[in-house]
Amino acid sequence: MRKGLQLVSLLTLHGVALGAVQGDPIWSLRPVARPPIPAVDDAAWPRNDLDRFVLARLEASGLAPSPEADA
Repeated sequence: MRKGLQLVSLLTLHGVALGAVQGDPIWSLRPVARPPIPAVDDAAWPRNDLDRFVLARLEASGLAPSPEADA
């Protein structure tokens, strides 16, 4: 178990170092920014911006949202 943990630690450090060499900042040190709201085909379905992200992923996969459940 200890050797496995050492290997994971080594691979993690290698990934961080590789990102630093490539000029990619560590994700946790990047400035917070709002992502662009995706455009969707069915503009009537989303109730808020989060729904637009969900619907955009569904549409990209060729799927459609399920009908709303009865209360």
